[in-house]
Amino acid sequence: MYNLVNLQTFVRVAEVGSFNKVAEQDFLSPNTVMRQITALEEEFGNVKLFERNNKGSKLTEAGELLYEDAKAILLACEESKKRIIKALGVEEKGVRFAVTYESEFEDYSDLWKRIHELDPELKLEIVPVIYDFKMNKALWTDFAEHTDVLITYLSGHDFSEYKGLNYAGISLGKAKLKCAMSSNHRLAAKKTIVFEDLKGEEVSILKSTWSNVHGAVADHIREKYPDIKLSILPYFGAEGYNNCANGENIILTFSDLTKAHPFITTVPMDEDFETSLGLTYLNPPSPAVERLVNLIREELYGK
Repeated sequence: MYNLVNLQTFVRVAEVGSFNKVAEQDFLSPNTVMRQITALEEEFGNVKLFERNNKGSKLTEAGELLYEDAKAILLACEESKKRIIKALGVEEKGVRFAVTYESEFEDYSDLWKRIHELDPELKLEIVPVIYDFKMNKALWTDFAEHTDVLITYLSGHDFSEYKGLNYAGISLGKAKLKCAMSSNHRLAAKKTIVFEDLKGEEVSILKSTWSNVHGAVADHIREKYPDIKLSILPYFGAEGYNNCANGENIILTFSDLTKAHPFITTVPMDEDFETSLGLTYLNPPSPAVERLVNLIREELYGK
């Protein structure tokens, strides 16, 4: 019997034309994509479904035959679920959307409005999350207990410490490095800031497990700017934002921390560092989350 997750990945590769692009767009490892396609091929006695070369991946004759059937199977499953829910009078669950102090949720308000227009029956439930040490650990180790989706960093986010959970994501766009500080700080009035401006300052950044770009920024500072007093933190939370607002330190971030505290000013950095921000969710997703992800993919990427 077909594995629906493998079928979904097969259809994605067929439509995008690249294993690596699907892995990048869906924030899966290339090995995961390869493993799912290989498992599907093994169901047919190791029949090849794709021809791969340096230009991408193209369906074989067997792959062409499966492609139309796979789309029909996935559509039939979705329609079947809708009919059962309607027949039983069961109200379909919506999507719980975790929102933190610095969440970029409101930055994508136009996207959420378009999605609501496309699927008025899809429900979003906002779940406020206040970060502290306990919540930071609980959120990622028992994700489904707290939320269904969360906007976070996707560029090399290391989920390996949360054993037994398989996370996936879809990119919402790129975010450039910023510098957050007290509104009374000497640098707060500048239009842009460079690392040279931060010499002698107490500067904090999230640890590299949040994104490999955080690690790259920290390494760059250690190598090129040893006069910057750098500290690496597992999370910021209310205490971190209060310290920043009170002038105790500067935060290097990819988010606008003005949302986190009214006494914080966030200034763009004129440095070549950016990361991908996106929606993170458990894989395989619930039907409602899958609907949301597919709508986002259609709106942002046209596929």
